[in-house]
Amino acid sequence: MVNLLVSTNWTIFIQTFFEDPYMMWREGIDPTIAGKLLEEERKQAEKMLIDSMVEGDPFAVMGLREMHSEQAIPIMKDLLRKSHPLVRIEIAIALNRMENTSKYTSHIIDVLQNGGHWSIRMTAARKIREFRSKMVVGALFNSMFDPEYLVRIHSAESLLYIHGLKPDIQNYPKIAEKIHTKSGCNNEARFKESIRLLKKLFETTEK
Repeated sequence: MVNLLVSTNWTIFIQTFFEDPYMMWREGIDPTIAGKLLEEERKQAEKMLIDSMVEGDPFAVMGLREMHSEQAIPIMKDLLRKSHPLVRIEIAIALNRMENTSKYTSHIIDVLQNGGHWSIRMTAARKIREFRSKMVVGALFNSMFDPEYLVRIHSAESLLYIHGLKPDIQNYPKIAEKIHTKSGCNNEARFKESIRLLKKLFETTEK
């Protein structure tokens, strides 16, 4: 058997996916290292990542996505509906990319609408932006009424991104002020105005 430790990429792979869970969550990871392994390393890495995914690790899903792991696809599909929402988001992204489709985006929308903790809904709002469709745009506009400010902000910034604009709501202070208001989504008129301004902005970019 090949000594995996001779490869610098293997060392980086282990450090990326298995050494410091706190820093993974705090700083995020670069999962592309999983796609740079040698053949024998890849076999071992694939098994390790699948095991971690089954145990509920969303970062493992990212690694399997970068590897385009055919072995992982049926397991992902089995886990999709019963996984933690953060894992569900990553599985939906991975399946969309590996199968060259957008049909799994509905799972991200479901998390955006029903994800439980606000940080999970925020993650869905941020990550759904790469799957542009009328359904996604509609879901993001709906989540502009989320009770949590950060979910509203990331929803607005994903809408900006989808429409080809820099995803920084601070570039649009009139809209940002309405989203940031302490009265939150309970002030429906205020939020309808922020949505009207966004739609007007998007109409301008599409001409």
